[in-house]
Amino acid sequence: MHQLPQGLERIEWKALSECKALKTVALPKSLTWIGEEAFARCSALEQITLPEGVTRLDSRAFAGCKKLEQLRLPQSLTAVQSVTIGVFVMGKSGLVLFFKEVVHSNVVIAL
Repeated sequence: MHQLPQGLERIEWKALSECKALKTVALPKSLTWIGEEAFARCSALEQITLPEGVTRLDSRAFAGCKKLEQLRLPQSLTAVQSVTIGVFVMGKSGLVLFFKEVVHSNVVIAL
């Protein structure tokens, strides 16, 4: 697991894009903004949790993360720029963005 440092507030444009070995990431509670394509094409990325306090998620932040199946969005999130793939579903624990396949009631939505 890769741990980003406490005190980090922003992950800038393409900061971690194309990190092929990145599988899981622990983001600090201080994080408020994830920039455009910040994790784009991290093809091995399977798990990441956005902490409460993240208010902005820029476009294509997780584009091309083929193994990332879902992303729980914090309640603090106030701005999401265009999401080109995926579907949002409100669940018991909050809003979730699914990248692959969603099972909701008896309906399966394949993306």
